[in-house]
Amino acid sequence: PGTIKGTAYYSSSLGTTSAYSYGDGTSYAAPIVAGVATLLYSASYTYDYDETSRDARLIKAIIINSADKVSGWDNGQQKTDNVSLTSINGTSASYDNVIVTSQSLDYTYGSGVVNAEEAYKQYVETQTWVVDTVALTESNLYSIGTANVGDTLTATLTWFEQIFSEVDTRGADYSFSYGDAAFSNLDLEVWLYDAVSDSYTAIALSDSLYNSVEHLSFTLEESGEYYLRVVFDEMIYG
Repeated sequence: PGTIKGTAYYSSSLGTTSAYSYGDGTSYAAPIVAGVATLLYSASYTYDYDETSRDARLIKAIIINSADKVSGWDNGQQKTDNVSLTSINGTSASYDNVIVTSQSLDYTYGSGVVNAEEAYKQYVETQTWVVDTVALTESNLYSIGTANVGDTLTATLTWFEQIFSEVDTRGADYSFSYGDAAFSNLDLEVWLYDAVSDSYTAIALSDSLYNSVEHLSFTLEESGEYYLRVVFDEMIYG
């Protein structure tokens, strides 16, 4: 969900309570990101949140969504014309000037540099998240409030791939097998509502096929009331 900025990071050393050292690489980044996840999980008990708040998909989404974008961060977002989408009222329509990514995350930096403080704010202080379900071929619409020109809108959707596992206890040795069971294709869309015309305009779309994360981050060019829509297009398999 994120990386540790730079090639060296200063932190406490293994096997001592008083020394510090520099480290780098994914093996160094992974436990720090895991530590942020643990802090969020712990906060849910501190503030007496319900079990839904401890869903792994939510914790993952918060960490991804709160990460700082580094210089050169690029998830392939491009403004695109003639984007075919189902409108909010259910009809087929074509939209221009839509920010589109089929990549979701940056191939090197993921969502950016992990930011524990911002993750805490989004999880506890602003609570700008929801855990929900959506039916196959259906969609859910969520209001995210009013935003202004120049604001940065960052939105993240995560879900599970279903895995099967089997353990064979016959014989002297145990055998274990696992594999893919089912995988859903979900899209994340951003819409702008116009109260005067009572209509919605498509602003952005994250549509990565073989992925369980959709992610958008961009600067708003219009002020107004914004909505997120989650669309369950199809089953990739299963």
